[in-house]
Amino acid sequence: GAFITEAGDVAAMAEGTNIGSASPVAIGGGDIGDVLGEKIENDAAAYIRALAEGHGRNGDLAELLVTEAENVTATEALDEGLIDVVAGSEEELLDQIDGFEVQGPKARTLDTEGLEIERHDMPFLLQVLQILVNPTVAYLLLMAGLVGLAIEIFNPGLIVPGTLGAISFLLGLYGTAQLPVAAVGILLLVFGVALIIAEAHLPTSGILGGVGVVAMVLSGLLLFNTDSDAYEVSVPVVIVVGLLLGGFMAFAVRKVVDARRRPVRTGWEELVGAEGDVRSPLDPIGQVYVEGALWRATLADGAREGDAGAGLGRGAKVRVESVEGLTLRVRPLA
Repeated sequence: GAFITEAGDVAAMAEGTNIGSASPVAIGGGDIGDVLGEKIENDAAAYIRALAEGHGRNGDLAELLVTEAENVTATEALDEGLIDVVAGSEEELLDQIDGFEVQGPKARTLDTEGLEIERHDMPFLLQVLQILVNPTVAYLLLMAGLVGLAIEIFNPGLIVPGTLGAISFLLGLYGTAQLPVAAVGILLLVFGVALIIAEAHLPTSGILGGVGVVAMVLSGLLLFNTDSDAYEVSVPVVIVVGLLLGGFMAFAVRKVVDARRRPVRTGWEELVGAEGDVRSPLDPIGQVYVEGALWRATLADGAREGDAGAGLGRGAKVRVESVEGLTLRVRPLA
């Protein structure tokens, strides 16, 4: 802020504000090493002095903002010649600098009478991108995407989980591409997903699934290496959401795999093995009542009316052997 102010053609401050504390520090807020720190501080002090003096301001006081982390109020800065104007509003600022003589390489006289103030907010697209490059949001999108894609892969045809999952995953990848990513975070994420899928196919009593969920949580904590306390993943959010989404993914994959291993329960296939009653004698084609409906039926190949000691007149019990179109092939029961 101090450097930008001194670089301005007009250095103005609002009432009740202060300027200073321009000493260089590391990006995380810590001190810089001895030799490197001294070089950076000397360079910064010379730079801010050049900016101030180049615009006809107090270079000595400007240098103290860097070397001594000096701070002065708006009134003191104006009295000491560090700034040009103190104003209570933008309109008041325009009134005060009308006719102001700019010093330095762009020397000129300002004419600000009657100027209108235009405000330009951040475009909506940039607001969206700003959200996507947040490490916490990027991780959550990746997790949600993986869950949706996993559900769609193991249960094709649902459409909605796969579509939303693909969109979330792509948005998460975009945000991740703008951030410094650690390889160990990626490996843990892939390893966690692999363990959860393995748990659904192996009888490990939940051990692999639990380890996979923990790996996915750790991947969120280690995925991004921003070297900044102000721009990192939210640990509580990553742990809670990682456990919830990872656990849900393990549960969903397990249920889907179990369902695919069960016998078919829908369509004509479910009729095979079902038992019913003869409602119209099979001579050779009649009707049987199976699973709440009347069906055309005939004897299966190799079956005889005398099988199992029962005839196939009305009321006889039969079992469905196969289905051909809308005709059931049945075998008599005792």
